Amino acid sequence: MTVGFNNAVVYDTIYHFGPMTRTEMVKKNGIPRSTTYEALERLEFEGKIVRYKENRRIKVGRPKTFWKLKENGN
Repeated sequence: MTVGFNNAVVYDTIYHFGPMTRTEMVKKNGIPRSTTYEALERLEFEGKIVRYKENRRIKVGRPKTFWKLKENGN
């Protein structure tokens, strides 16, 4: 299995900065939004990262979705 450059950058960004939203990811890694989204989807499909919703009780609006490394995701 080969790892694409963009996938590696996205994975490395989460590794170094911890869980974050897709918007935060785009700001940190400098890769275009659509490319970042594709890399996140691919890494999730490969079982290297997982997404989860913000845990909140009273906030209005849609909960934020965060991405983090899967335990033993290597």
